[in-house]
Parts: sequence; structure tokens; C-alpha cells
Amino acid sequence: MSFSRKGAVLVASAAVGAIVLSACAGNTASSQKKSNQLIYGADQFPANWQPDISAGNLTATANGIVRILPSAFYTNPKFKYQADSELLSETPKVTSQNPFTVQYKINPKAVWSDGKPINADDFIFNWKVNNPDDTTYGGSGSKLGDNACQTIAGNYNLIKSVTGSDGGHTVTMVYSTPFPDYQSLFSTLLPAHLFMQSSPAATCKAFNTGWPANKPLPISGGPWKMSAVDKTNQTFTLTPNDKYWGTKPKLSKLIYKTVGTDSTSLAQDMQNNETQMIYPQPQLDLISLLKKVPNITTTTSLGLSFEHIDFNVENPYLKDKAVRQAIALAIDRNALVARTAGQFDNRIKPLNNRIFVNNQPGYQDNAPPQYNSRNVAKAKQLLEGAGYKYQGSSLTKNGKAVSLTMGTTTNNALRKDTEVFVQSQLKAIGINLQPKQVDADTFFGDYKTQGATAAGDWDLNLFAWVATPALSQNKSIYACAPHNSRAQEQQNYTLGCDPAVDKLMNKAVVTTDPSAAIALWNQVDKLLWGDMFTLPLYQKPTVISYSNNYSGISDNASSQGPLWNSETWSVK
Repeated sequence: MSFSRKGAVLVASAAVGAIVLSACAGNTASSQKKSNQLIYGADQFPANWQPDISAGNLTATANGIVRILPSAFYTNPKFKYQADSELLSETPKVTSQNPFTVQYKINPKAVWSDGKPINADDFIFNWKVNNPDDTTYGGSGSKLGDNACQTIAGNYNLIKSVTGSDGGHTVTMVYSTPFPDYQSLFSTLLPAHLFMQSSPAATCKAFNTGWPANKPLPISGGPWKMSAVDKTNQTFTLTPNDKYWGTKPKLSKLIYKTVGTDSTSLAQDMQNNETQMIYPQPQLDLISLLKKVPNITTTTSLGLSFEHIDFNVENPYLKDKAVRQAIALAIDRNALVARTAGQFDNRIKPLNNRIFVNNQPGYQDNAPPQYNSRNVAKAKQLLEGAGYKYQGSSLTKNGKAVSLTMGTTTNNALRKDTEVFVQSQLKAIGINLQPKQVDADTFFGDYKTQGATAAGDWDLNLFAWVATPALSQNKSIYACAPHNSRAQEQQNYTLGCDPAVDKLMNKAVVTTDPSAAIALWNQVDKLLWGDMFTLPLYQKPTVISYSNNYSGISDNASSQGPLWNSETWSVK
């Protein structure tokens, strides 16, 4: 899985009707035909263009580079993997089951924007730098130590070898074990010739530094290239890649403009034609406002993203499973959904699975019945059984009041309201919860700082996972972190460790029968309900709004994001 990163009282619904949108500019087709461009209004500016390090593992990065850096496979709007028919001359196929072997045929016309061919060297490089077992760039036999490549990508260690033939146009991958989710790998191809340096240490330094987003991404292997970045004003501009061999963009420019999350401003921008498309974090009053704007289309979809709470098991209180379970029992998830996302999409309900979302094949309700409703009495019983005492209304341990923090990213009213709601819920069991919000760069950080999330600078944590169809990508989220430390190559921010979960996941990842794999992943989720390292909240909707003066725009409520087919967009 990849990330979604993304008062205190919500705007009352009665007040929404009082907000008036003024028309300061005409939303006309003729004005767009003159410019032949589209301005996409985003809620967040990327920190880094390199998607395989934590600083670049944000939806803002993924949305910006989705049609710049090539992918062997992408997720289509039906949540199925589809081969990129312009990068590849034919759909990759399994040529052998023993050993499990997959062959890729690269389009001979495929080149990077600097004219260098896209070939087997790129696949080999991406395999090595993302493989934690590679002894050159940072595996167990490497001497690089902290200077190793700090990748967050997973499952590349299942590949035994990657070789090129046919002048580098054929790539053959031999796996050490069957891996049915092979389509999830090489999802964003990095150019080997730009990263490889004179030594492995220098290469990993370049890999770990990535491409800070104060400058344009220097290369393209897709229909768009990045021609300008203005970090001060938080915009960047995409223009057609003249070296691209496939379908060229129909627009002359696609401008990414950071517009924030204020509902009134977002609707006003669409009304005044200052943006022609937005893909905002869902907020309660925003949908109502957008539906009042003429000549735009606004829809919500339920995709592969879900909101959840993480528990930091290194916290002296949260390392106790009884405390984590008591907190889960004290939170009324039905009321939380009704108070937040359920107000603008009545399909949303509490999520009772960490692996599958509600409308995904394989979903089953694995939550023990005790978590389907709030039970303060049971929560207190658990806490007292674990040695906690009450002094007045405060929960104490060894005479000290229990106080916890809950972190999330700034500028998200829905999450801020969730924090306030959870704070009030935990007060009933005597826990003092202090919400805090930090900017996304600090929250997720880079490979050096690891960010507040990876470094554990929080007790409870609130954000969303954005999944792909590959169930195997859940492994890096829930697997025991190596060496009992906060491993930068993992996404297990809780540091929760259950060897039984690891054993089941290792089996599920290599199970080729889809039904058997689904059953194993549901067994994993059942164990995770017992561990309570994380508490799933609800399947998160996506919201897309765009001017009717354009054709070709459609939502893809997966990790591909809103710009997934942007080369096909045109002015009517």
C-alpha cells in the first residue's frame, strides 16, 4: 500500500446556505480554448518527487508524477491491474511456474526525455535499490549501514534475478518463490542512468536525497514532463514531453496549483474559473457548495482508501494490549462516521477489515462483536484488570494520570474533528488526549528524520492508507519491524509485532490461488483485531469536481489519483 497524507468544530449544515459564491470571472468554454490548459487545484504541495523514499511517499507526489515516470502496470478505475501498452509492447506474462518467471517486452521506441532508452538496465536498477536483501545497496551483507538505500518499497526481495536480452528490450525476472502480485512491482520506474554514481554509497545518497520539490523533476518517461516549479507559490507546470513515443497530451499545459482545503475558497475558485478541476479531501460543507456552482460536475466515489488510528506500542501505556483494546471499545465508530464522512455519503459505514475495504472483493466483517458498539463499562473493566486505577475521573497508573497525544496533518477539518471526537470519547474512560496537527512534511518526513510518524513522535496517529489491488503490499504495514527498531524500509509505524501474523502473511504473499489468498488475508485481519495495533475507522470517499468545458476527465479512486489519464483530456 501507498500513503494518503495528506476547528475545531465543523461548519454547521444550517450555515452552508448562508455562504454566497460571487462570480468574479466567467467560467466559459471560449476562454479555455484560447489557453488550451487546465489548472488543477490540489490541497498539498509535494516535498519530493522520488516515490520510493518516505519523503516522496505522499499522494501529492503520486498525483503529480503519475504520467511522468513510467509504470509497467497501473490500476484502472475498476481496481484491476492493467499493463501500460505504450511502455510495453505486450502484456507481461508468466513463462514458468517453477521457478516462477515473468517476462516483460519493452517497446523499442520507449525513451527517457533526455533520449536515453528505457530498457532492462532500469528494471535491474529498480530491483536492486528496492531490494532489502541486495548486498550492494543495503542488504544484510552490505557495509553501507546508515548510508544504505532507504527504500519504502516492498517485495522486491522475492525476485532472485533480473536479466536483459534482445538489446535490453526483453526483461526476464526469476522469483525465488511464486508471487501472484508481481504486477505491483515496478509501479514507478526510476531512470538508472540518473541515479547510478561512482560507488554504491554515492548511488544510495542520490537515491535517498531523491528530487526535492523545489526544482522540476529532471526526467520524464511519460506523456508529460515537468517544465517549471514555483515552490514559493506552490505551483508546478506540466507540458507535453516531445520525446514521448505514445499518445501525446491534448492540452498544452497542465498546471498544478496548491489551493488548500478551505471549502468556500475551493468552491469560489471553481466558480471563478481560477481552477478547472479539484480533487479535495472530503469535507462536510464542500459538497453542498460545489453543487451550487454552475457548469461543473461533482461526484463522490468509494475507493481503496481508509481512515484509521495507529497505536504506538513503544508508549508505556499503549504497549499494554488491554489499553489499546479499551480505547477501541470507548470509541463509537458508528457515531464517528455519522458525524463526519457519513453526512455526505450514506454508503459509508464503519470499516471492519484492515486488508479489504467494504466494496472490495474479499471483504468480510472480521470485527469481534464487542467493537461494533461503544462499551465504556467494558473498557474500564479492562483497564482496571490491567492494574490501572481511577482517581476521581482520571485514569492513573502508579499514581500518574494517563495522558496521550494524537497526531495528524494540518489543514484537514474532517480529521481535526475526528481528533476532537476521540478526545471527548476517551475522556469517559479517564484518558486525557491532546490532539496535535503538523504539516505533512514533518508528519511523514524524509529518510534522515523519518518524520513524526515513522519516528514515533506521537501516541495515537490518524491518517489514511491508499491501497492498490496487490494484497501483498499490506505486509510492510503489519510485519514485525527488523531489529526491534523503527525500520525506514518498512511502513509499520506502530512497531506492533505478532509472529503469527508474519507467518500467515508470508504464506499469503506466495499463494497463487486467489480464493486461498483472500482467506489467508482475512485470517491475518482476525489476528490483528486481537492485537489492536491499529483501529480501522471507515472507507474514505474521494471527491472530484471539474469544469464541464473539458472532456476525458474521470475519477480513479485508487492510488492512481485524479491525473491518471490526463493526456487524454481536452477542451470541448
